[in-house]
Amino acid sequence: MRVEVDGNVLYVFDSLFKTHRGARRELTWNEFCKAMTSLGCGYEPAASGGSARVFTTPAVFGHIAVHFHEPHGKQRKLDDSIQNQMAHALKYEYGWQDIVFVLKAPAERA
Repeated sequence: MRVEVDGNVLYVFDSLFKTHRGARRELTWNEFCKAMTSLGCGYEPAASGGSARVFTTPAVFGHIAVHFHEPHGKQRKLDDSIQNQMAHALKYEYGWQDIVFVLKAPAERA
């Protein structure tokens, strides 16, 4: 399955899945949340409380929930280690791979 996304969303998943010659980019928690919710994922605090957050995919992806811990601090950066963990979880839980996300084609002008 291929999902067309805008450039900002593609930027996030390119970094998570290291699609450009293994390059990782500096990401923030907010960028990750925006990317996930733009795909229709639900987002809420986990019942366990604390920094745990739950993302649930829409029906097209099977209504699967995955938990992540929101980083602490002002900027809430996602370092390489955190991005590796997130990529692994997204591949394992959702079956997402780097080829799933492609840049949305620009709208044709009339």
